[in-house]
Amino acid sequence: MSSKRRPSPSTIYMLFSVLSITLSNFFAKISLDGLSVYATVLIRFSIPFLILVFIVIIFQTPVQLQFSCIKLNIIRAISLTFSQILLFISMRKLPLSEAVILYNMGPIIITLFSIFLGYKAKQKEWFGLTFGTVGLLIICHVQNGIFSHYILYGFLSGVCFSISQMSLYASIKKQSNFSIMLSLYFFTTLISSVLYLFFDKIPMDIGVFKYPLVVILFLVGSCSLLNQYFRGKAYKEAPSPSSLAPLIYFSVIFSGILDFLFFRLLPDTQSIIGCLLIFTGSYITFSAFSDNQSNIDNEKN
Repeated sequence: MSSKRRPSPSTIYMLFSVLSITLSNFFAKISLDGLSVYATVLIRFSIPFLILVFIVIIFQTPVQLQFSCIKLNIIRAISLTFSQILLFISMRKLPLSEAVILYNMGPIIITLFSIFLGYKAKQKEWFGLTFGTVGLLIICHVQNGIFSHYILYGFLSGVCFSISQMSLYASIKKQSNFSIMLSLYFFTTLISSVLYLFFDKIPMDIGVFKYPLVVILFLVGSCSLLNQYFRGKAYKEAPSPSSLAPLIYFSVIFSGILDFLFFRLLPDTQSIIGCLLIFTGSYITFSAFSDNQSNIDNEKN
């Protein structure tokens, strides 16, 4: 009698990460009714930073920052900040599930980056890119020759998010998860503060910070912090990011459920087909990447 195979710790951590970021985006979408995008992004990063500083002061948590990783942390902070700005802009007009699927087009985007840098894609990877591109075009909802620029914002948020994830995996093996989070939220808070001061046309009115908005904003930041914590733990345990990447798409399912329960939104046939093609293309791309990595490892051994 065979025993059931238990999910690995990295899989469990990644699922918690996916659930956390989905909830953070959901609460952010609600808060956008009362605050600007720049203000919401600033609060999304500043609340986790304050929580981490509180933990350091109260519990005397050791922090070991390596200057060799500062460059990676700054690159990640810049890309993550802009990914959130673009994501929140797209969420204003798109269903949460559509914005999330565009945000998570990482495997397709990373493969495109690699091709532009001279990588020769295999046939399987070209199939994945084709599925993803067709899915993106379908989900664009082009009507009467008019293209929704909010789709473009969602796609660009995915580009920035992909850069941040590549930076995370490069640094997580060199520093502790807590140190990386503290460094990340310090830089993202600094960057989002500058962007808010220079580009937000509407000054933040203290009067808007009333219950339940204060609670919602706290949940935005707290869930964001939990996402970073669980994702760092998952990447620490995983042999490669490709082994966890397909789990990211559970966020689309979670987002679709929230869309229906709280916004009474159901995806139309065009959106469902587009999302399925993007998911299929991403999965094929991940699979091809994993095969290539296995071949490289076998050659080394």
